[in-house]
Amino acid sequence: MIPIIVLIGRTNVGKSTLFNILTKTRNALVANYPGITRDRQYGYCEFESNQKSILIDTAGLDIKRNEIEEKAHQQTLIAIKEADLILFIVDAHKGLMPQEFEISKKIRTYQKKTILIINKIDGIQDIYKFNEFYSLGFKKIKKVSASHNRGINTLINEYLTPWIALEIKNKNTKKTNYNNQESKKKPIKVAIIGRKNVRKSTLINSLLKEKKIIICNILGTTLDSIATSV
Repeated sequence: MIPIIVLIGRTNVGKSTLFNILTKTRNALVANYPGITRDRQYGYCEFESNQKSILIDTAGLDIKRNEIEEKAHQQTLIAIKEADLILFIVDAHKGLMPQEFEISKKIRTYQKKTILIINKIDGIQDIYKFNEFYSLGFKKIKKVSASHNRGINTLINEYLTPWIALEIKNKNTKKTNYNNQESKKKPIKVAIIGRKNVRKSTLINSLLKEKKIIICNILGTTLDSIATSV
């Protein structure tokens, strides 16, 4: 069984940037304003031979102000339930926010292994900016700068690689659909395109027989290109 890692946190803390670095892709949209990521974005990350994991990028767990944000919040909760490991990302420049105490309470109810990632550490001299995050109560904490690739190798080598190896060892007798999909034959890739609001996401959800992609009557609900297996 392939281990699953989920990235969570407030909006605009660098989840999608870290997703792209760890998956070595540009699949997740990155922009300097909040609310870009809405649907669950899945990718593979492989750090050493035979050590592969599934990585999930999610929307921010902020206060929900509209229908899209409420549905994005539900998508994030689904991803947390699926995951074996949570990477809880915070923004060193913004400092500790009240919402992050609420997020930490929420994720503890799932009883999943969690690593606190303090992102955007560049240019910060005040050690208090880092120390205040320890009040969230997580034992494993790593400081990185995803946009400048600082601390990423340490995160991979000291935290993720050993964890993935242990998870694979513990689950090596189990099989999942992901393993069954890995065959010598390359899968057929299908793209569904069209104008806004012509029900592309509705069609995909019908094929998958689950609410994988957010559906809303607001134009431009889907921003990322979402890849999924069927």
